Amino acid sequence: RTINVGGWNGKEQKFPVPGGIITASLADGGNCFNINSLVTQQEDILTARPEGLAQFSRLMVMLGILDGDAADIAESVADWIDSDTVAAPRGAEDQYYLQQENPYRTANALIVDVSELRTIKDVTDDVFVRLVPWTCALPTTDLSPININTLRPEQAILLAMLGPFPSDLTPARQFLGRRPELGYGSLNDFWAQSYPASLGAESEVQSQVKLTTRWFRVDLAVEMQSALVEERALIDAARQPARLVHRQRGDAF
Repeated sequence: RTINVGGWNGKEQKFPVPGGIITASLADGGNCFNINSLVTQQEDILTARPEGLAQFSRLMVMLGILDGDAADIAESVADWIDSDTVAAPRGAEDQYYLQQENPYRTANALIVDVSELRTIKDVTDDVFVRLVPWTCALPTTDLSPININTLRPEQAILLAMLGPFPSDLTPARQFLGRRPELGYGSLNDFWAQSYPASLGAESEVQSQVKLTTRWFRVDLAVEMQSALVEERALIDAARQPARLVHRQRGDAF
């Protein structure tokens, strides 16, 4: 199991180097909503996934986005990713984007970085700012691999979104706050607790929860005299040896 003992998860560390300093942090990179879980993949065909759409909609509602807007955005993002060109009832495909002032087409491919959301119908600046702390673009269509042993109380919304309806976050925060120090050794032990059992999660969702972490996020900031370089990397620890799968550089993330 992967647990938080030692305070490694998200903790910043500073390393002096000649002429400057490096600030680095390592975090569980799977404790987020995987935007690519809005679809399933069979060979090269990407198809909208109902459970992914439902979880994304619940997350947005709990972030203060109206129900109708959340449904529109979820279907529009799924349309952006999926392989077909037929818009979902509340979504948008090429026909919509080609009518814009600067026309473009849907990607029909997995999202590489959550910044792509900015190009999608109904994702306003306000919506994007609300979503970006909670979303990620893992290179897989698996349902978001929430590690219940590393999820922090302030991330309780990612546990609450697994239930069939948007809910109060207080029970989820309290549950995570009293989690055993060494976490849970089995999913049966976890789901046997009164909360999260009260969520009434389906079997597909129950198996989505993890006890170990596959994806790790590394944030680096290198300050050398007056220069600053920031980098974010995603590491796949399921590979032997672990493999860097995505790297992004910029002033802010």
